[in-house]
Formats: sequence, structure tokens, C-alpha cells
Amino acid sequence: MSKNLLSIVFFTFFIFNFAQQRVEYDEVKITVDNQAKNLIKKVLQEQKKNAPEAQSNFQYSSYFKMLITSNRDSILKDRLYTPEKKENPAKKEKGLEIGLEDIEMIDVLKRGHIFIAERAIDHYYSKEYGKKNIIQANRFSGVKSPVYETAALEAQSFDLSQPEFVFLGNKFVNPISNQGITEYRYKIIDTTFINQRSAINVAFKPIGDSIAGHLRGNVWIDKATLGVMKFDVNHAKTKKRNEIIGEYELIEGSWFPSLLHFKINAGRYDYVSEKVTETEHEIHLDTIKKSQPILLLGVTHFNNRKINVPIDKKIFRGYESEVMPQAFSLTPEQMQTYRQGYELDSIEYNTYQYIDSLGKAAKVDKWIRLGRAAMTGSAKIGRVDLDLTSIYNYNPYEGNRLGARFKTNYDFDDRWGLEGYFAYGFKDHRWKYGGGVSYLVNKPYFGIIGVRYFDDISNFASPTYSFENNYRNFRENLDRFNNDLFTKERNGTLYYQQDFWKTFSGKISLSRNQKEAVFGYQYLGENVFDFFDIALGVKWSPNDNYTRTEFGKVVLEQKYPVFQANVTQGIKELGGEYQYTRLDFKAQHQWNNPIGNLDILLRSGWAWGDLPLTNAYVGNGNTYLETGVFNNFIVAGENSFETMGIGEFYSDKYASFQVKQNIKGIKIFKKDLDINWLYRSLIGDMNQPEKHSFAIKSPSDYFQETGVELHNVFSIFGLGAYYRFGSYHLEHESQNFAVKMTVKIKF
Repeated sequence: MSKNLLSIVFFTFFIFNFAQQRVEYDEVKITVDNQAKNLIKKVLQEQKKNAPEAQSNFQYSSYFKMLITSNRDSILKDRLYTPEKKENPAKKEKGLEIGLEDIEMIDVLKRGHIFIAERAIDHYYSKEYGKKNIIQANRFSGVKSPVYETAALEAQSFDLSQPEFVFLGNKFVNPISNQGITEYRYKIIDTTFINQRSAINVAFKPIGDSIAGHLRGNVWIDKATLGVMKFDVNHAKTKKRNEIIGEYELIEGSWFPSLLHFKINAGRYDYVSEKVTETEHEIHLDTIKKSQPILLLGVTHFNNRKINVPIDKKIFRGYESEVMPQAFSLTPEQMQTYRQGYELDSIEYNTYQYIDSLGKAAKVDKWIRLGRAAMTGSAKIGRVDLDLTSIYNYNPYEGNRLGARFKTNYDFDDRWGLEGYFAYGFKDHRWKYGGGVSYLVNKPYFGIIGVRYFDDISNFASPTYSFENNYRNFRENLDRFNNDLFTKERNGTLYYQQDFWKTFSGKISLSRNQKEAVFGYQYLGENVFDFFDIALGVKWSPNDNYTRTEFGKVVLEQKYPVFQANVTQGIKELGGEYQYTRLDFKAQHQWNNPIGNLDILLRSGWAWGDLPLTNAYVGNGNTYLETGVFNNFIVAGENSFETMGIGEFYSDKYASFQVKQNIKGIKIFKKDLDINWLYRSLIGDMNQPEKHSFAIKSPSDYFQETGVELHNVFSIFGLGAYYRFGSYHLEHESQNFAVKMTVKIKF
């Protein structure tokens, strides 16, 4: 099969973006129309009253079907020119009659469509308990592996009370929203009748040239209730005659969705046909180049509505979305139960059969698993998951570190979990290991009780948060790539964690640990420290979107802001020798702006009581402070201070502010550049520094640096240039500059 065909069959429905199309259309000229704008304002005022959520509760089912196809009848009527395929002797010896490279688009179209997908969802709403969407069935031709990340994502928006309109992963400013009022121009076209109700037809388009992320089209407003009866929209940037349509019906005073459908021109299929011309003495055979559109066709039906009928509150437990265990394993025939009477035709059944066979031959499921492993840092191997980030690491203390971390998955048991790891440092010549066991006590809210033990090294004087994942830790380990400040640590922990609300997680733990600094540090003459700690950690990510599956929660979409906080209390009992309290906080937010996106990271910590430096804070510097700009040429970190010396500052209270502005749209030799401007700052202080075995320098006068990073110049590698200024500007000017190699992996 050609590469183009493989892309169409398996990936078009993920990466389709119709923003780049360029066919002329008949545009309605829209001038300033205050009457139309005032009408839309009134629609917004009545939006809550007209929405289904005005009811006490309701439920309904939806069935979605999507096809990727072309004008099969026109193509198959032609006398097609097919070049003779050369026989592969190697395949013939192995008994293979045909391979994927032998398959052409016409071979697919002769048997059916290019692609088919189906999904069935039960929707529930209660004023008391909120929303719940249960995915009963989800089927993609050519794909057998569960793709949970796509199961709960809507193909086409139907809730117009949201600020964004979503279509196949593309987000647009909703024209029927408060933001839309300021970014669209409206015009009343006429008054018509829909389902025997008087409707006002309003056309809209973006104001000025701001068409990226905006729509154009028409919306029909019910004259009596001012509810939306129908919309017909398209991307404002495209000039193809696409259809994205939604229809609604009035039931018990609320406008419920009744039908969604779309028809998108996604490209062209070029082919060659033969034309036979006969004369009295001879026959001429000519070839003619032809082309047909490749179409995305989708339809969503809504049925089985029940309004103000009591709903069992147990349905609303857990996250807003839930995927049933059988959803991805249904055959096309078993899907019939969820089609709500809309049967597939023989061509659509043939599409499943043929594309499934091509998917199996192309090992699509294998590539999906590899893609998931690359994005999550974890690879499923039978009943265990291998943490890919644990295989290799480097730091100056251990040198090259090789190891492996395993954790059982849902194939092992749906409640019990086992984990373990081992590693060896080739510089410190020491084995490290750890293990644990956990039990899922609360499936709806992912409540886990567990115990862990490890004998390893840990970062010296660094805050820890309860909800960091291994992949994130691996990226932030770049901050420690050049750092030799570590402690040997033995740690046993008993913990319980749970999601108490849909976007709020909590974790409580009891731990007994022993730490020993590996670089000669002492506190009051001691270098081995025993702790007994009680810790409480919370994470709030208000805009994240999760779904619950048979084996746990899956993140559908991670959004900012994200807040994390930890409270740790050291107790001078049960083997602990130090009484102290530590508070840690971290917040990160990101905003899109005209030149890219702005990322802000705030960190702070405060520790008081009797505690060694191992449990305080280090400045997270990442340079050697050598004279000569290029003498500090090392790997830049994720959030480290690139002009601050390693171990230059310590504190027991601190605040750090970082801002990064990503700059888009700059090209050199047709290559898009990934540029960041950044600013980092730190302020802190230390009580009783004389208790520690070396002179303590704290950043009480506000440390500052700025820099520019040019990422992915060569593969994942780039360059960064940084400058130290302000109160801690150094006497030798070259020490204030740093040029470093950056590493950034994109997915």
C-alpha cells in the first residue's frame, strides 16, 4: 500500500485539518447590523432558560458514524487504467500472494469505503450530580487496540453554551457566546419556517481579518423562544463547500440536539481512466487523468430521551466520562445493538472487513502501542508495564545508571498492583532497588492504598510533590544532569490517594526514612539523619478532562492552570529525630497570545523547626561558574537556573518565579524555529545557618537571569544563551553568560 493510502486509512480522522482549503465559495457580505447583534445578545440572555440543563434531569443516547470515502460510483464506472504489477519472486517463494505495497486506493474503493468509525454514548444530567457520559461502544476500522484518549472526545460540538466550538479536534470561537459577540459580525438574512416554527436566519463571519480559529455560516433562531434551532458553519479560513450542521428540537421547553452531520472535502484522489475510440480500420486506446474528492462524512443521531425521570445517583460516581469494558471489543455485528435502528449497508460492512485485514497486515495496533509508549514513557509488556524512563539515566555521582522499573497492569488484576525496580550506577558501583504493593479500594474515584520501600539516592534539598509522574520527573532530571548533590536514602511509606472531585486529588502518607549526604555535609556534627514524616499532598487541575476505564483513569486533555501543594510534618517519635514542618507550593499556567504562548511557573516553600539541609531547599543552579562563556557549555535543564552555580544558594524559605514566551512564525530556510524567551528569579533566606557544616549563602537579594533558547536545531538538540544580572551579577563578566545545549522532545 502506498504511504498516502496508509495515512488516509488510519490517521486522517485524527490529523484532518480543513483550514488550508482554497476553493472559491459564494460569500454573503455582512456589514454592521446592530439589530442582528442585539438579537444574538438576547439569545445569550435566554440561553440558560432554553438549554436542556434547565430541566431537573434528563438522559438520552447518541449514535455517531463517520466515513472517509470518495465518489465510488463515478470512479468504478470508469474504465480504469491499472499499470501491470511486477511479481515479487521473494514473496512467491514464501507463499505470499500480495503485500501492502501492492494495494492501491482503487483496490480499497472496489471493496468499500476508505475508513469507517462508530460510537455510541449514553448521556445523563442531574442538577444535583452534574453530567455523565458513558461510552458503550467505540469501533474504528483497522484498529483493535483501545484508544481511550479518543473515546470521549466529541467529533462535533452540539452544546452551544460553551465558549468554544469543537470540530474534529479543531477549536473555534463559538459565535453564540459572549466572546463571539466581540469577534463576529452578524446580519439578519430572512425569516423562514423550520418544523412549522418561525425562525430568523442570521449569517455571521469574523470581524476584520481575524479568521484563524473562527467560523462563518448561519444560525437559525426560534422567534418565540430565542433558542437555537439549527446551525450551518464552516471554518472561516477555508473556501471549500463544506457542511457542518446541527439541528435541535423543542421538548418540554428546552432545545435538545436531534441531528448533527457534516460533509468535508478533505483532498483529491487522482487516477487515470482509459478511453477506447473505434474507427473503421483501427481501435485507439487513450488515457485520461481524472480526479474525485476524498470526503469525510459524519452523522450523529440522538434518541431515547427521558426528561425529569429519576436517575440512579450511582451513575454519576467518578469522572464525567466513563468507557465501558466492552466498548472497544465489539464486532461490527455486535455494534448493531447500539445503532438505534440505523443499520449499516453491505458496503460499510465490507469496509470493516477489508480495512481490518489491512490494519492487521500493517500492524497498526503495534504502532499505536509504540506511539503510546513514546508519549507516556511506559510500555505494556503482557501483564506488566515497563517504565522506559528508568532504563538509562546519568548524573555525576552515579555516572551512567542502568535499570528497569516494572508495574503490573489491569491484565494482572483489576484491583491489586505490584511494582518494583532495580538500578546500578557504574561510577558509585552500587545497586539500588525498590518495590511496593497497592490495592484499588475505590474504583469510581481511583482510591488506592499502598506501601512502598526503596534503597536509592535522592536529590539533595529539593521539594517533592505527591502527583508527579515518572515521565515528568525524567524531563526535570535534566535540571540535575550536571548536579552531584545527592543523599543516600532508605524509605518505607504507607499511603492512600484518591480523587475527591473530578479535578481534585489528595494523598496522605506516613514514611520512615534515613538520609545520608554523599558529599561531606553535616548538621550539628551528624551526617546520617532519621525521619518519621506525615505528609499531605493535593493537586487541582480545574480544566483537565478525564475518563474512567476498566483499569483506571485516562487523561483525555491536560489544560492549565495546575496547582500542587504539600504539607510535611516531621515527628520526633517512632524513630524520627527531627521535629519540623514544611510547606511546598507550585502553580503553572499557560496563555495563548498573538506571537505564541506564555508559560508562567511559580514555586515556593517554607520550612521551619529542627531540620538538616537535606530537607530544606537548594537554589537549583546548573552551571560551574567557570570564567569563559563556553567553559560552562553543558546540558540546559527544564526549569533550572542556567547561570547559577550548583549548590550556590540554600534556604529554608524561598519563592521562585519563571516566565517563558514561546515565539512562533519565524522561519529560516523554510524551517520553523522553536524559540523561547525566558526570565527566572529567586528570593529566599535561611535561619540559623551556623548549624550547618559549610557556609550558607541564601538568595536574600533576589537572583535574576534571562535567556533565549532555540530548540530542535538538529533533531531534539538546540542551543540556549543566558545572562545573569541584578544583585548577584558577578565580577568576571564571562561568568554571567552561559551558552548551553538544549534537549526538547516533541510529540
